[in-house]
Amino acid sequence: MKRILLSLLLILVLALSACSLTGFTLWQSQDSNETVPNLNDTFDFVNIPTVDDNASENSTVDENITSDDPDAMLLTTIEATEGDLVSLANLLAEDPDGDTVEYTYSEPFNSRGLWQTNDGDKGKYLVDITATDGLLSTTEQIKVVILPSNKGPVIDCPTRFDAVEGDLIDIPCTIYDMEGDSVNYTVSGFLSDLKYQSNFNDEGNHTIVVSATDGSKITVKEILLVIANNNQKPVVTPLADIDVLEGEEVVLAVNATDLDGDYLTIAYPERFGDFGIWKTTIGDAGTYEFEVSVSDGSDSVIVPVNVLVNKINLAPVITPIAKIEVDEGDLIKLPIEVIDNDGDNVVITVSGFMTGATYQTTYDDAGNYSVTITATDAVHTVSMDVPIVIVDVNRPPVFIVR
Repeated sequence: MKRILLSLLLILVLALSACSLTGFTLWQSQDSNETVPNLNDTFDFVNIPTVDDNASENSTVDENITSDDPDAMLLTTIEATEGDLVSLANLLAEDPDGDTVEYTYSEPFNSRGLWQTNDGDKGKYLVDITATDGLLSTTEQIKVVILPSNKGPVIDCPTRFDAVEGDLIDIPCTIYDMEGDSVNYTVSGFLSDLKYQSNFNDEGNHTIVVSATDGSKITVKEILLVIANNNQKPVVTPLADIDVLEGEEVVLAVNATDLDGDYLTIAYPERFGDFGIWKTTIGDAGTYEFEVSVSDGSDSVIVPVNVLVNKINLAPVITPIAKIEVDEGDLIKLPIEVIDNDGDNVVITVSGFMTGATYQTTYDDAGNYSVTITATDAVHTVSMDVPIVIVDVNRPPVFIVR
């Protein structure tokens, strides 16, 4: 019974209406002063009923429909795609009296019958259009179906990725298309791939650009790659053991480089001064273990070095002997004194006029002579000449008994 009353009421309204509506076309402005509203029009898109094709008899749509087709009582159905400008401005009504007809539209259409759709507006909407001649009005419903537009690929990557020099960089990215389209992507900027083995020259902030396309739309995302410095310790060539004699120089020739190009400082042991040179002296004999430190300002490398200072064998020292002068008949004693600072066994020999440290002169020995004293420790041999003067002694006559 309710449906019959509603149908009779609708027929009565249509009979009294002074106008009827014509078909739909997209709106084109005939007034050069009019502008097409854009996404920034001050218009509230709220409370827009969405049509459900499977709506029950209790729904708003079914209460106005008397046939088995839910769309039977709709003026028309309009389809558009997200991002399209939808216009109802060409849905015109004729007034039998020739009166001027004015139109009003329900949301989301503005007062000109225009709706600039955006991504996310997909759905089905019931929209009212009302035509009035100032006294009587006719309202019709239109179903507007907004189809989803093709979306560009989704690039799900971090906006910033941090790493340290030497790291194997693997930027986690998920790239896909919401419609299931095949996606191709490229990486440009600092990297040409999302995986990269960094080196020790990569410190700094770098931009990576990921571009993805489904063949129709392109999505671009920038990633800030921050690579922190990873200081490399100096590289120092090991020092070989050093073997010198007392009195010789010990030179620490340090060969060091820094892969980061940092300035290197070398700290030598105290004996070596600032230039790594130690002038040994007698008495320095021994075995030494030293350490050389090489620093780049952040890290230091300690390099050990062994130094053997061999004791030098010193030659024996013969105490000088002044000229010896004796008379014939005197006993000559050479005051031989030999010192060996190494404590080595020293062999002393006497040659020349004498063959030993003592000599008993005779009365036939008058004259000038030289004696050579030689000392050897089996390594070093030293010698010294000692002048000897034997003075002639006059002897009294001696009787000879025949």
